[in-house]
Amino acid sequence: MQKSTIIQIADYLKSALNNLGKDISNPELERIVLMIHQCMRGGRRMFHTSEHILKICSRLEYPTQILAALFHDIVYHQADGDFPKPLVDTIKPYFDWDDDGATFLESVCVQDFHIGLLLDVFDVSYEKKYTVYNGLNELLSALSAVKTLEPYLTSWELMEVMAYIEATIPFRPDDEDGQDFFYQIEHRLTKINDKHRLALTPESIVEIVKRCVQIANVDVVNFSDTEVGVFLDNTWKLLPETNQELFSVRHYSVKSYRKALVKMEKFLAQLKAEQIFHQYRGYPSEQEYLEFKNRAVYNLKVALEYIQAKIVAIAMIEAFAMCSGGDAPISMFLGDIKRQEGFARDNSFEEHLPFVTISEDLNYVPEVLYLLKHGRNSYSEFDIRNAPISYFIYANLGQEQIPDNLNLANAMFEGELTCEEYLNQIQPSIRSAIARSLALVAMTRRNALMGYFEEI
Repeated sequence: MQKSTIIQIADYLKSALNNLGKDISNPELERIVLMIHQCMRGGRRMFHTSEHILKICSRLEYPTQILAALFHDIVYHQADGDFPKPLVDTIKPYFDWDDDGATFLESVCVQDFHIGLLLDVFDVSYEKKYTVYNGLNELLSALSAVKTLEPYLTSWELMEVMAYIEATIPFRPDDEDGQDFFYQIEHRLTKINDKHRLALTPESIVEIVKRCVQIANVDVVNFSDTEVGVFLDNTWKLLPETNQELFSVRHYSVKSYRKALVKMEKFLAQLKAEQIFHQYRGYPSEQEYLEFKNRAVYNLKVALEYIQAKIVAIAMIEAFAMCSGGDAPISMFLGDIKRQEGFARDNSFEEHLPFVTISEDLNYVPEVLYLLKHGRNSYSEFDIRNAPISYFIYANLGQEQIPDNLNLANAMFEGELTCEEYLNQIQPSIRSAIARSLALVAMTRRNALMGYFEEI
């Protein structure tokens, strides 16, 4: 029988400390484990959960890496909507916080050796404001780890934990000389070693940085999954974490869903594989690194086309919603989500769509077509697994016409086209099918939608 999540966290924490030659009492072990578990269950977390840290721990070997993995996402402000309650008294004395971010208090921080060490590892400036988008979550997670583990670890062991958590700040580009970011970390740790007299050799610093690269790559390993559907599962778990409205299943609106998709599409479109996986001094091997990177390139390409097809579809729903009375909960137009069953829904939009025919005259990305029809690998809390509307539109447009339709949709989103002007440029057969299907589900909009259907 599989152990509970809490007991697995306890096993990793106790084993890591024991392997470093440290003892911890069961009451203290339980206190720390329950704190970690409580923090990882907060807010809108669906990806950055206890299960996520356990997956990372299972791929690591060194005890200080495992300790870092247990703490690296303990603060995740945009998903939790605040700082975790169990950590507030621990972390808040060291910074001022307002809506724009955090500024660290020099007068307080310089009095604490390990906090000063932490700020050096993260290259923190007291004059700079830090946000959740430039490493604040990781910094405060590391701060939490330091204050929790301080009674058990030496200064250089704590520095390792800090460095490994700092390494999980994702998607950082190469430096000005074209070198991977982790060469900067090597230089930084060398300076810190000299400044704080930690007695680390150059060889040991290189080994620490290699382990930094390992934990950084493991943290984002889903980008290199051999199944795009699994990669998309994790992408879909991230959507509610950064889009509060989607956490209210059956209440979020058409526009809320569209805005979440557009935000994710813009993020994936600018992301480069070189910013996801890293290589430093021959680690990982060239073959392994290229496998990571090439698979990430492919997953990003397929995921981007998948999301763009979904944006084109939701744009049409939004246009009809706005033309018929305005934005409203998406379930009013498409039907309720039955999460346990997945596909079967009463009076849902898709059951009124025409039969889908795959044209021999159009080109498709096979995996995009498959994912839209059959769905991602697992069910989602806020969305159905498959995408019948997107599948219908993608099958009728083909791959080549999606970019032009996406440009039209973006023009409407930006207010450059009215909803009527946008709909007038949509392929008539698709426009008619969408209008009719919406009218059969959205009873209160039926007259307006059928009137538009009769016009076209």
